[in-house]
Amino acid sequence: MGSNGSTQNEMKNKEYSNSYAKAAKVATWPADKKTMKAPGMEGTRMYRNDFEDNPKRYFQKLGHDDQKRNNGSTQNEMKNKEYSNSYAKAAKVATWPADKKTMKAPGREGTRMYRNDFEDNPKRYFQKLRHDDQKRNNGSTQNEMKNKEYSNSYAKAAKVATWPADKKTMKAPGREGTRMYRNDFEDNPKRYFQKLHHDDQKRKQSK
Repeated sequence: MGSNGSTQNEMKNKEYSNSYAKAAKVATWPADKKTMKAPGMEGTRMYRNDFEDNPKRYFQKLGHDDQKRNNGSTQNEMKNKEYSNSYAKAAKVATWPADKKTMKAPGREGTRMYRNDFEDNPKRYFQKLRHDDQKRNNGSTQNEMKNKEYSNSYAKAAKVATWPADKKTMKAPGREGTRMYRNDFEDNPKRYFQKLHHDDQKRKQSK
């Protein structure tokens, strides 16, 4: 009981000392320098000039401090990344000239851009957007291709399992990992290679 009370008193004393420190700092600020609430720092004030001179640097430091403070768990790291992205976007908006109009970036949720940059060359914008989407989805495409290969292997194995025991099989020429009935090949090898050549052309055209 006694130790719990002293801990609470220590926390209160620390809060009071922090409040006094902030008040003392404000009291010593030059009267001719304007101050403002520090964005993202509740109960803290800062010189307006320090923010306006370089908003981007301010938000970068704010994000860095948040990351250090919340460095414990993965969830906190993910939140910090979201916050830093938000700070970066806010900083970018803060540094935009007041006379340049902005707009929501098409296809990029939560992002703004200069209207002139879009209107000057919409085609180039959408080409870059599509390129970025392809890069982001390239990983999932590779996984789909692997899954397709696995399913094809299972299908081939199932097909071999159902072949009659009295019919001889052979490796299909030009088709790696594939087997076929020997009779089907020997009856008409020319037709087999014509079909193989036709399938190869179709596969190359689809790439």
